[in-house]
Amino acid sequence: MEFGKDYLDALSNTDFFLVLDNNKEFRQWIPSKIYEGMSTGRPVILFSASEESFTWKVLSKYPLAFFINLNDDKNEIFKKIKSIISTNSMKTSSKNLFDIYPDCDARLFVKKLINHND
Repeated sequence: MEFGKDYLDALSNTDFFLVLDNNKEFRQWIPSKIYEGMSTGRPVILFSASEESFTWKVLSKYPLAFFINLNDDKNEIFKKIKSIISTNSMKTSSKNLFDIYPDCDARLFVKKLINHND
């Protein structure tokens, strides 16, 4: 595990961001790691049992998001992962997290907070 500045350095130097979805337990909310992954500009690979996953619905708007269905044949899963990595290992997204989800921008939150007090 990485913490603080070490975490930020590791996050910005990663080639891929992997997300393991636990759709059954966390149906009501999405972990912040999804947004952290999109903020890297790097490919994000989601491992989940369903494309109906709330996590995938959020992540699918990201241009470098990839879905791995855990119900598929294991050999097909490995082939797909290998293909994703070989094709996208050096790509970065031209879309910023805030382009996809403007409400995630802290500046917007601060503006709303300041304007609310007027």
